[in-house]
Amino acid sequence: MSSDIQFGDLEESEPQRALRPDQDGHFVVAQIGDVSEDELQIFVDLDVMRDMEAHARSNTRVELGGVMLGYQSVDDQGRPFVVITDCLRALHYEATKGSFKFTHDTWSQITRERDEFKPELEMVGWYHTHPGWSVFLSGMDLFICNNFFNRPLDVALVIDPCADDRGWFQWTTGANPKTQRTGGFHLTTGRYRLQELDHFARIYNKEPIMTQDPRYAGDTYGGGMQPMVNVHDNRKPMFEVAMMAMLLTQFLFFAIVAWKLLSVPASGGDQGTGGQVALLEDQMAQLERTRLRQAKDAAYQEVLGSIVAGQTGQNNLVADFTELSSSHQKLQSNIEAQMALSEKLANENSAKERELTSQLETSQSLSSQLVTARQRIEENETLILELEATQREMADKSDGQVVVDDASANSNWLWWVLGGLAVALSGGGIGFFLGKQEQGIASVQPTQNDFDSFNTDSDADANPAVNNDLEGVGGDVTVKIVDGGFEDPVNESEAVNKPSSK
Repeated sequence: MSSDIQFGDLEESEPQRALRPDQDGHFVVAQIGDVSEDELQIFVDLDVMRDMEAHARSNTRVELGGVMLGYQSVDDQGRPFVVITDCLRALHYEATKGSFKFTHDTWSQITRERDEFKPELEMVGWYHTHPGWSVFLSGMDLFICNNFFNRPLDVALVIDPCADDRGWFQWTTGANPKTQRTGGFHLTTGRYRLQELDHFARIYNKEPIMTQDPRYAGDTYGGGMQPMVNVHDNRKPMFEVAMMAMLLTQFLFFAIVAWKLLSVPASGGDQGTGGQVALLEDQMAQLERTRLRQAKDAAYQEVLGSIVAGQTGQNNLVADFTELSSSHQKLQSNIEAQMALSEKLANENSAKERELTSQLETSQSLSSQLVTARQRIEENETLILELEATQREMADKSDGQVVVDDASANSNWLWWVLGGLAVALSGGGIGFFLGKQEQGIASVQPTQNDFDSFNTDSDADANPAVNNDLEGVGGDVTVKIVDGGFEDPVNESEAVNKPSSK
């Protein structure tokens, strides 16, 4: 709204002394809300209040408004008060869900209608609606109050028809005057309408009543006893039965329809019609909230733009500020995203460093183990070389003797035992054969050479060298008698026969 809208030539006059309606016997007065004696006393005609309430409820999709006519006075004690006796609805206006503007056409229309009233009536304030927004003065509302209704006794009325709430605002006195909400107001009417006034006062004070709310009806409340109408019913019982059957049929039909709409099919996993309806209602409610929020934002931006334009004369300052704020928010979001990405990369880098450190420690451990294994291998190679040298030395010392390997050396003790047993058995066999020989040659006289040869062979048996040869033989020993003498024992494995001595 531009600041060049003017009422015309208005002359501000000082409040005149007058009799307050609550002190005038021609009027009856009802208090609405908590009215304090320290605040401005506001007296509103009952019919004017009903007309403003009806105007507010005529359209709750946008804001509506108008001006209030009356007079501003002081009582005999110098206390100011305002009396509102009429109102004019704004017909040519610009309004949305969250804003209301007076235009040039609005003021022209209000001025023409005001000229039809007596000149004593003056504009003492304005009213507008906040459908579903609660009662308060927005930035645009304060702009209108500051520029068009800024006299000390000017008032403003805000009506929320959706919440059935209303509030009056007045100017405060002091170095920095501002608008504030009053605790209540007074309803006034002629003294012959006391019962009607009490009825409406109970409604505005939200007290329980027994009859319907007549505030928004077109006819004037009559009050008093209502006419009694006697109706005689001449219908037959059959007609009542038919009516009941028809009503029951309709009830069953609507019950089936409601059950079909609200039931969810058991198979398929898809939502039923009832679920789709609920989902659609949620989406509509969300869309409505989004539109309301957008309307609020648009209203706030428009109000702020009007205020800034009125103060600085720059119309695009708010738009530029909004664009800069949006850019700042985007940059802030980008910075936050970059910080999050940097933190993520830092965490990943720390994890990689920890993993690399662990791998280095494992590599060092494996290197130590490898060095130890190499040392052991070198020690084993040295030991093997020493064993090979020792083996070669033993082979050289054996001088052609049989050298057994390590595996057979572990079982040499067994061969020694078996060799001892073989020697013992051989000795026993020799003794046995000598006994048999003595018995067999008793008739044979051997020659001296034979005995010498025998003695020689016997001495050979006692020879340690021979015994050593016998001990080295692991097989059986066979003794043969050849021509009255004994043959040398030989190993069966060698199969070598010595010549007999005669």
